[in-house]
Amino acid sequence: MLTPDELKAIEERCEKATPGPWVHRMNHHARNQQVQSSEVGLEGDDPESRPLFTGWAWKPGGHRDARPNAEFIAHARTDIPALLAHIQEQEATAQRREEILSDLGKVAREQAADIARLKGGDNRGDTI
Repeated sequence: MLTPDELKAIEERCEKATPGPWVHRMNHHARNQQVQSSEVGLEGDDPESRPLFTGWAWKPGGHRDARPNAEFIAHARTDIPALLAHIQEQEATAQRREEILSDLGKVAREQAADIARLKGGDNRGDTI
């Protein structure tokens, strides 16, 4: 299980990374997979249209084996923030459940005390 500090560090790395979504494509010249921060620059050589981030993914055995690595890298830019949001949502739900259970426990203890008091003849005008 990740600690709050570890989750915060992951979130900070995501915030500092080039915005997504990222894409991947085959680089036929280098025979490997290229990962880019956007689809901008996939065609043409205009320096102004080039992506902010470009990385390479390869795997021993050739470019066909590199595609799963490139897909993983490209999707990580949107998958990780989505997973972090899901974790935060689940933690908030768990916290709400803890509060509800605590409240129910308090009510149950109060009712048990009332029943015990009534069974013991200490009714002080209370009725069931």
